[in-house]
Amino acid sequence: MGLQKITLDQLIETSPDIDLLRIRSCDPELYLVEVEYNQTCFLVTDSHGESCRFRGLTAAKKPFAPLNINEAILVHESAYDEMIGQPESNNRMEVRISLPEA
Repeated sequence: MGLQKITLDQLIETSPDIDLLRIRSCDPELYLVEVEYNQTCFLVTDSHGESCRFRGLTAAKKPFAPLNINEAILVHESAYDEMIGQPESNNRMEVRISLPEA
């Protein structure tokens, strides 16, 4: 089933209380953003439904500065095992980060 999607514009317009801002480090200098509120996780997209992609952690946090966010984390999942032909493992790191600032 995948994540539900919400546009960045919808988030800014409705300004929900966000329980968790999750920034996923996908590649060096490539970040995707998910938000959780009302017990639902959403992938943040642009107006065309494509994942919002950011080129740095600060750039990924900046659009969310006007929103009320309770917690923010950075998630990095290593593909090392997969790259060397080993079974996929849980090489996942989650780090609490500072909330976005205006």
